[in-house]
Amino acid sequence: MKLIRAKFTNFRLLKNVELNFSTDDEQRLTVIRAANETGKTTTLTALIWALYGSKAINKKNGYYSATELDKLGNGEVNIEVEVEFETEEAIEAKGRASLVKKHYRLIRKCTEVVKHNKFQRIRETQSLFLVKPTGDDRIMDSDVKGIIEKALPKNLKDIYFTDGDSAMSFIEASADQRVKRKRVQSAIESLLSMDVVKDLISKLEKVRGSYGRTIEKGNLGEELSNLNEKRDDLVDFLSGEEEEIDEIGADKNNLVKQRNSVKEKIEETLRLGDREKLLKNIKGQERELTRLETLQKNAKIRLSDLLNKNSLASFLLKDKLTPATELLQKLKNNKQLPKQSIPVLTELLELDTCFCGSDLSASSTKGQQKRVFIEEKIKQSEESDNLNAIATELFYAVQGDPIKKGNSEKWLLDYESFMSDEAQIAKQIQETEKNLEQLELDVSKIKDDYLQSLKAEEKLLYRKIENLTSEISGRLYECKSKRSQLATINLSIESLTKKLDKKDNSAGKYKLTDDLNKIFTNVFDSIKTEELAKVSTKMNQLFLGMIGSDPVANPNTMIQSAALTNQFDIKVYGVNGHELDPDEDLNGASRRAITLAFILALTKVSKVDAVNIIDTPLGMMSGFVKRSVLKHLIAESKQVILFLTHSEIIGVEDILDQFAGKVFTLTNPGHYPVQLANKPPKEESAVIRCSCTHREVCDLCERINEEVA
Repeated sequence: MKLIRAKFTNFRLLKNVELNFSTDDEQRLTVIRAANETGKTTTLTALIWALYGSKAINKKNGYYSATELDKLGNGEVNIEVEVEFETEEAIEAKGRASLVKKHYRLIRKCTEVVKHNKFQRIRETQSLFLVKPTGDDRIMDSDVKGIIEKALPKNLKDIYFTDGDSAMSFIEASADQRVKRKRVQSAIESLLSMDVVKDLISKLEKVRGSYGRTIEKGNLGEELSNLNEKRDDLVDFLSGEEEEIDEIGADKNNLVKQRNSVKEKIEETLRLGDREKLLKNIKGQERELTRLETLQKNAKIRLSDLLNKNSLASFLLKDKLTPATELLQKLKNNKQLPKQSIPVLTELLELDTCFCGSDLSASSTKGQQKRVFIEEKIKQSEESDNLNAIATELFYAVQGDPIKKGNSEKWLLDYESFMSDEAQIAKQIQETEKNLEQLELDVSKIKDDYLQSLKAEEKLLYRKIENLTSEISGRLYECKSKRSQLATINLSIESLTKKLDKKDNSAGKYKLTDDLNKIFTNVFDSIKTEELAKVSTKMNQLFLGMIGSDPVANPNTMIQSAALTNQFDIKVYGVNGHELDPDEDLNGASRRAITLAFILALTKVSKVDAVNIIDTPLGMMSGFVKRSVLKHLIAESKQVILFLTHSEIIGVEDILDQFAGKVFTLTNPGHYPVQLANKPPKEESAVIRCSCTHREVCDLCERINEEVA
């Protein structure tokens, strides 16, 4: 199955969005660049709804677009998702089978009546059309489910429609061993059709029991009936007992982890050393902290003094003051500075005779006339002399300024030096405070009661583990005994059935259903052992390739292998077969890689050819692992559609250039103005699509401070 196109109308954020997917065998990758809160998960949900209906997804929330409601949050919203896809179907003609490609168009609609944030979904319909050059032919409604189920079975939706974060549920630490095992088992049984075989075996057992009760009651018949009852009891016992043993084993593993953790705490406490030594170290760190704080205070004073000096003004005003100093120097060179006439003229008024011998006496007429003339000249030159005085004062003031000396840049060098010193001291203070905090914590842990409580806890855990180990051994021994009894009873039943088959029709039917039950039980066991081994081998190959681990070339590599056990546990092993906890001992990139490797291995072994749609598969990854995971996703998928954030794209642009047949961008206008650089044409909660590739931006999708991949 390949997706060709999808159109969404009024489905939450997808108010009117159309997506086209690459169907090219070489460039099989479609990249949808989308930031967080841009409808990635909504798109996955909408596609699942279109294919399988409301029962396949969360029923708690409505699908409606909030923009279609009135101001009171009420309205009637028509929702529609249209999906075009292509399948390969086996057609038999004239005794020969051939694969024929068929193009379908699926439309699912519904109406949601919304009132006061509560909704009612009505009129949900699904239509399927066979797209032909001559026109579309509508498929009968009774055949729609079968066609979709054949193309992509409903129970496989969580494998082929993958949320990168949700996929981690196969190994997440928040779930106990039983829950993780059940998730893995469910995925495997669905994809390898083991659940179908298991259901068939269960039905055959019921039919066999029914025929067993109708066998004629003679000596042989009564004996067979009793044996059947014993066999059913033994089968039920073994089934329940094996499940309980698995649960007890998981509990034991959890206790072992707790015990190891307590053991590490005890060893760490003993390694801390004596308390007096730690207290002495604390005193030393406190003295060092006091010294550093004094240095920091002095450094801030030096910095403050530097900011209060004229040199700061000189540095900041250099470009403005340089022309002025050059002009003052020019006036000085031209003998125009200093130049003042007022003091000389004022001095003449104190004399009766001028320097030249003229009469300046206040008692003579000529002297009075000359005095009036001098006073007028004093008034006329007073303003220019004031300016001249200011210029003279300024000239001599700047003679010692850094600008005049040509070293105004020294202020910046001093500032950088002082700031660097202060920052270095601040860093040392931070490190000292951290050391002090750790020492105080170490002292608090050395208390005898703390150590004793750890040892008591360790002892209790040891006892619990021993009890569970003993219980498991006892149950396993009992199961072994019951299996031996079951084997003996099966032989007796087979012998009696042959004898009764000759004269009792019900006995014949009983034998037939019993034979069928054995056949399908063997089929189930074969799938569980052989196919599970194939999944395990493929997962190991993909995982090691994704993370770049080659234990053959380098026996000391940290991760040596990954495996899927018969109990449906995903295991990772290090050097010398040391078991690693996938969720605790692996980094984020390796954890995501192991889950993607598991999913890809399942799809390859099952040979179900369908599109892989994955949301944020490269999260928490960088460098080699990111590139390697992307290459494996492309190589192992028939068609792959990836929702990638801007950060996920960085570093893999060349791979997208080579393998992406279609690339486009989704943008949420609601991100303006905090995340988007430009105001969108419509400010509403509805995703907008543009044709920008991973190397382009436009007015619609350009983001603030976002590196374009």
